[in-house]
Amino acid sequence: MIVNNLKNLCMDYLISSTQLATCTGLSRVLDGAINHDKFTRLLSNGNFNSKTLWQQSKVVAQEISQSKHLKVLSFNDSIMVKPHTKENALNCWHFNHCSGRSVKGVQFLTALFNTQDMNVPVMVELIKKEIIIIDSKTGKQKRKSKISKNKLFLSMVSQCSTQLHIDYILTNSWFSSTTNMKHIVANSLNFIVALKSNRLVALSEQDKQEGKSINIKSLDLEQISTKVWLKGIDFPLLFTRQVFKNGDDTAYLYLNK
Repeated sequence: MIVNNLKNLCMDYLISSTQLATCTGLSRVLDGAINHDKFTRLLSNGNFNSKTLWQQSKVVAQEISQSKHLKVLSFNDSIMVKPHTKENALNCWHFNHCSGRSVKGVQFLTALFNTQDMNVPVMVELIKKEIIIIDSKTGKQKRKSKISKNKLFLSMVSQCSTQLHIDYILTNSWFSSTTNMKHIVANSLNFIVALKSNRLVALSEQDKQEGKSINIKSLDLEQISTKVWLKGIDFPLLFTRQVFKNGDDTAYLYLNK
């Protein structure tokens, strides 16, 4: 009972916190009634993985799965920056595609199940870089994972497809490879993924057969969906461009499904 109460306190704190969440911060919120060491020991014990998460979330996930509304499973990779913690297989250097540089921290891949106003995390995988190799360009040591993020993504899609009724898989351009798209379709699922602007498409099946492709950045779609044949994919996809404006700045998001 005491352990469950501590878990509930941790979860409530993480959900409600608007700043960096720490065990010492949680202890301060409780006016020191519970020492931060108790929360540290709680989080240090056990094996927190997708199996543990599923045991906590499966009731809500199965409720969402029966909803008549659109159900989506969103994948995202995140990094908890920990620059002052000693480097190891878990806390190490990862490329952050948001900032465009490598940062030191813990990287993890999550799957969030959603419909209407209900959402629940159903899977989480920590990115561990256990292998140390020599960079051929710099001659310096660097870490590498035994299993890539894309392979983890494929495994997570397969597992979730057997447990949940999913209408769409949503993810960013990091997971938009043709292999991933084919895998999603092979699991009888639909998808909406972001694409990098250098991807090539054919505008008709005949163009595809003749090897005529153009860069998606050159298409002027005005946010209207159009059928295209993405290079490396045998079936047609719907492609669109979203435009975001902030003053004089304009940004584009390319999506296909």
